[in-house]
Amino acid sequence: MGKSWYLLRRLLIFGVLVIAGCAPLHEGVNLIEGDFHPPRILSVETTDAHTIELEFDKETEMIPGRLTVSPPLGEPVVSGSGGTRLRLRFPEATLAGVEYVVDAGVQDARGNSLAFLARVYGHNPYPPNLLINELNPRASTTNPERVELVSLSPGNLAGITLYNGSPSDYNSRFIFPSVEIEAGDFIILHFRPEGSPEEVNETLAKDESGGSRAVDHAWDYWVAEGGGLPSNNGVVALYTTPRGRIMDAVIWSNRTSESDQLYRGFGTRRMMEWVDEVVGDGGWAIAGYEAAPEDAVNPEGSTATRSIGRNSHSEDTDTRLDWHIVPTSGASFGAPNSDDVYSP
Repeated sequence: MGKSWYLLRRLLIFGVLVIAGCAPLHEGVNLIEGDFHPPRILSVETTDAHTIELEFDKETEMIPGRLTVSPPLGEPVVSGSGGTRLRLRFPEATLAGVEYVVDAGVQDARGNSLAFLARVYGHNPYPPNLLINELNPRASTTNPERVELVSLSPGNLAGITLYNGSPSDYNSRFIFPSVEIEAGDFIILHFRPEGSPEEVNETLAKDESGGSRAVDHAWDYWVAEGGGLPSNNGVVALYTTPRGRIMDAVIWSNRTSESDQLYRGFGTRRMMEWVDEVVGDGGWAIAGYEAAPEDAVNPEGSTATRSIGRNSHSEDTDTRLDWHIVPTSGASFGAPNSDDVYSP
């Protein structure tokens, strides 16, 4: 029955095309016209504790009866139908750092429909102002890859996400749990964990973790995917949520625009696209019309203990000029950065 119906359906479709083909053809006239593409989802975010906002690439509306959220938040009030942004207002508040799954269906004015599952994190009304402050991409077994953040204001880390790459494509990422921190706190992400039980993601106190290179006076977190950081060409980017606003980024590359003719000298399409996404999101400033390897921090000379860092005041212009390589044994994860500069 299934196979017969499949063949009949193919014949019916073919028959329609044949009938259409019998009509006179005129140059410049399309036989099939119109918009047959379903809406495409561009972003999902919590704009306040009770509201989830969905953005699409075209005007759209919810399909009645085709919306659930888990964990449940109650029956929402939907607004914005017929526009590119739909707002779902729930009676129950989202919780900061908790992941919610939206299972919904939408359609455009022509009936083209999209069913989707989208993850979103509970609204964090009190995020701190964070900067990427230090990193050692050319690490060693005894000094594995780490990234240090510094907090310029108090707040809650819930949902803030650090990418080894960019949101669209990454080697690894870390989504912070709900933790209250103070201005001046240091946060260390360990990108090559050993898997020991002492590698605890700290939520209550800075000395909870006893993993290798954990710092008792800083907040330590362990990137479960492991794998380290790219040694020569990489991007680390910090966002308010996995699909939120960019907070900070650093790009490093030992290449030049003349390194090769492909990918503007970045060496791979992946690296180039990481850079373009972070630059497009406003996380890194460039000198020309397009990003070039010369816009990045050059990691040559850095080692496991000659880290790449900002100055001791953590000055930030979103350019390579903010960064320098410290002398041997000058890495200072969990403490203010050294202003001393490595000289070969």
